[in-house]
Amino acid sequence: MLCEEKVGVDLLKLEEPIPFAAKTLQAWSKHCMLVYLTGRPETTRSSTLQKLKTLGFPTKNVELAMCRLSDYARARGEQTGLTLVEARHMLFSSICKRHNVTRVVDDYPGYFTIYKDFKIPERIGLLHSKLFSEQDYINRGATKVVESWKQLQNELTNR
Repeated sequence: MLCEEKVGVDLLKLEEPIPFAAKTLQAWSKHCMLVYLTGRPETTRSSTLQKLKTLGFPTKNVELAMCRLSDYARARGEQTGLTLVEARHMLFSSICKRHNVTRVVDDYPGYFTIYKDFKIPERIGLLHSKLFSEQDYINRGATKVVESWKQLQNELTNR
């Protein structure tokens, strides 16, 4: 919701990449198309793409799926509109209609029920928040939980 306000957009400048994420996704992008699915609203598309590029993330031959500002109505306390999980489900459904999704990496366990419903073979929980345990991800449908992108980078090179 901060992205609706100028102060929130200004906070994007302070973002730091998660170690090894850009390098891992650069390697993956050589073998498959990447789709970034973010809770950020469409109003931040250009600044998000610029930030990804600045931080070394792949930005060519990728798709950026973003929310609409109306998707945040319930989060703002309004009685109508989608919940954030419903909005994510709708976005992910659209992605699955256009692409054969084989792997998802997410740091929020609440979305793994969606990925499980769509029968995504690799559902990887990125455990970097002190709010959730490994079991939180597994209970909601993750097939694997890792503590860092480095673990995923190493997996790719060991295949």
